[in-house]
Amino acid sequence: MQREMCDLKVQLAERVHSPPRETEYLKSQLGKISNRLRKAQKDLDLQYFITEDLKVEMEQMKGEKEALKNNVETQKIELRKERQMLTVGKTTNVMLESYLEIERAQAQELKNKLSKMEEALLKQDEEAKEILERSQASHRAQLEMQDKSNKNLMAALEKKCEHQLESERVLWQQEKTSLLEESNLCGSE
Repeated sequence: MQREMCDLKVQLAERVHSPPRETEYLKSQLGKISNRLRKAQKDLDLQYFITEDLKVEMEQMKGEKEALKNNVETQKIELRKERQMLTVGKTTNVMLESYLEIERAQAQELKNKLSKMEEALLKQDEEAKEILERSQASHRAQLEMQDKSNKNLMAALEKKCEHQLESERVLWQQEKTSLLEESNLCGSE
């Protein structure tokens, strides 16, 4: 887009020999458009970095969730081993029963914690997605408004330049006609 503006500046400079005030005004308008475009690009870059940060946080949460699942699986494996030992050694049944109950309670507690963490992660994931979608939609709307505004401004500038070029052409044609008439008068004398 900046390249197009530079090309437009060059084309305007080549086509129209406007008064310095008009030229400065047009340059000022083009500079404002360039500044708006740079700001929009910075906003887009910021949005990209926010999105990347949210993705990193989601990956970290997934890693924590996976670690908890592994911990629960380890607890389940240990619980199975304990059950096998219980069937083998019935003589220590009372002690093993109490130990087993403790392990079950711990496993259930871990399972409950994991379930709560999964719910919290899902909720955070949904919230992050909603925030990201709203943010992207808002940014897209801003960019579309900016683009429309820039197009309208460029159309107005083009129209003004064409009008000014036409005025310059008429003046040049009048000067040419005047000079031809003077030349014909001088030649006929």
